Amino acid sequence: MLTASIISMQKKTVYGKEISERIYELLGLFGLGYEVFAFKERFMHWLMAPSKMLRNKFSFGLPDSSPGFEMAENEIVRIQNNVYG
Repeated sequence: MLTASIISMQKKTVYGKEISERIYELLGLFGLGYEVFAFKERFMHWLMAPSKMLRNKFSFGLPDSSPGFEMAENEIVRIQNNVYG
């Protein structure tokens, strides 16, 4: 689990349903990314680099929207399964 999420949970702040769902999705995405890339630093580097598969968009900005989130997740799964292009 991400350090920031643990700190947020300890504050006992109550979030609305939409924000809670987004936090849950992001935790899953980062968990998958850490698993696939083996190191947090590698995953963070991937997030900050433009992706040819994503039309040279930065992966970092994609999770801001539901379609973008799915694109980022699909890209990670393709990397996990060695499917390029």
